[in-house]
Order: sequence, then structure tokens, then C-alpha cells
Amino acid sequence: MPAQAKLQSNSVESFLAIYAAAMARVNGCEGRLSTQEQLAAALVHSHHGWLEDMGYTEAQALGSLEEGWRDLIPLVEGLLEYHSLI
Repeated sequence: MPAQAKLQSNSVESFLAIYAAAMARVNGCEGRLSTQEQLAAALVHSHHGWLEDMGYTEAQALGSLEEGWRDLIPLVEGLLEYHSLI
């Protein structure tokens, strides 16, 4: 899904949660994140080491995400790449 894809209004909160988690993880604030947020951040950053540290494979992490979050991972990743944050 392209980064410029439109978000439905019910997805905006989820998008912002994933974005905030991804930024928090980079800034060393992951201790304040839920497990789902930590998994989403690791997926956004394609950081398999973070997943391994949590005891998850990529497939397990994707399966553990709340409905709709999987579709938002590429959007957040695209935004962070656009701003050279990953």
C-alpha cells in the first residue's frame, strides 16, 4: 500500500499509535510501550533483533497485531523513510 494512501477516520488513531511507538523505540522509550506497540515499532523498522528479544518471529508479530494495524505498518514506514528517520 503506498504511503500516500488515504486513511479511514477509524484508522487515524491506530496510525498515530504506531508512528508514536516507532519514534519512541528509536529514542529509547520502549519501556513505556505496550507489547503491541513494541511489535509494531519493530516491524516498521524491520528490526528482527527487537522481535527476537521479545520472543517473536516476524510472522508471530504480524499475527499478534490488532486488526488493521498490519495494513498501517507500510504507511508509517513510508512516512519515516520520507523524513529520513529510518
